[in-house]
Formats: sequence, structure tokens, C-alpha cells
Amino acid sequence: MHPRSIALAAFAGLIFLALVYLSVKVNAGSDNGASAAELQQAMAYHKRHKRRAPTATLPPPRSRPRSSVTRRKPSTTRAAERTPRPPPEDRARPTIRRSRPVRTVSISRSNRGVQLRKTMREANRAYDRQNYDEASKRALEILKEHPRNVRMLRVVVSSACFMGNEDQAREYYAKLPKRDKTHMRIRCARMKIKLDE
Repeated sequence: MHPRSIALAAFAGLIFLALVYLSVKVNAGSDNGASAAELQQAMAYHKRHKRRAPTATLPPPRSRPRSSVTRRKPSTTRAAERTPRPPPEDRARPTIRRSRPVRTVSISRSNRGVQLRKTMREANRAYDRQNYDEASKRALEILKEHPRNVRMLRVVVSSACFMGNEDQAREYYAKLPKRDKTHMRIRCARMKIKLDE
């Protein structure tokens, strides 16, 4: 059972005991000499002198006094004095000065990037298939337009070392960064081509 139901049951039990106690007292009082006539007189006396609850009367609502402030009517003279705004077509458009010219992306430039990536993939595939002559040709095509392309420089140097072309290997080895030179020097040493530091 819930604590709430237990508390309600206990409260009901207390009320029941109180009622039993009162009924016993009333019966005992009536046995002591209180007659029915006396009880009726007491009830009549109680009814006559019963207090009435005072009724609260509310005062009538007060009417708000009208404010003496009068609203101003819009003056027609000021509205007439204003000059009408010109229509949007007659207004002068502000000129925007650009510090730099707008760069237009040409389709040919984007095609060049696609073609470059395609040729680089072909050079790498040819190198992986050990077709060093084809890989070198593809890499040299790219180096004509992009002479600092490190990836294609490495393909040319490696292909030249595998084909035994020492002059070509040294020519493009000189254009490599220092970090890549060390790697290429070790790779070409296996092909018995010694590259200077």
C-alpha cells in the first residue's frame, strides 16, 4: 500500500472513534437529565442569535477622467512642401571601383589542369610497368611547361638511370631539391650510375 492510502485510512479511523466518543457522550448527557424540550429550546435560541456573514459591497467602478491632451492632426502643408522622390529609373547608380580586374576562369585553363593530371598518371603507369622510355617521354612533355614539377623530375632521373642514360640523369638530377637528390643518388647507385652530391 502507498503511504498516502495508509495515512487516509488512519485519519478515517480517528474520525470514526471521535464520532463514537461523541455519540456516547450525547447519550450520557441525555441520560443525566437533558430532555428533548430543552434541546429544542436550545436549538431555537441558536437559530435566533445565529450570526450572519457580512456581505461585502464593492464600490462602483470609477470612470477615468478624460485626458486634456489633444492629438495633433497631420499637417497637410508640410506634406505638400516635400519634394517627391524620383523614380528608380532616374536615380544615378553608384559606380563601383574595383582595385583588381575580375579574373575569368577560362575553360582552356581547366582543361589544361585535367590534361596535366592525365599525362602524369600515364607517366607513372608506364614507370610502374617498367616501360622507362614511355615514362621518360611523358615526363619530359610535362617538364616543358612545368620545369619545377618534382614528381616528373624524379621519373625522368629514375628512368634515365634504369636505361643507362647517365647524361640525362645528371641533367635533371641537378634540378631536384636536396631531399630528393639523396633518394635518387641511392637509387641510381644500384644501376652503377654515380651522381654527384
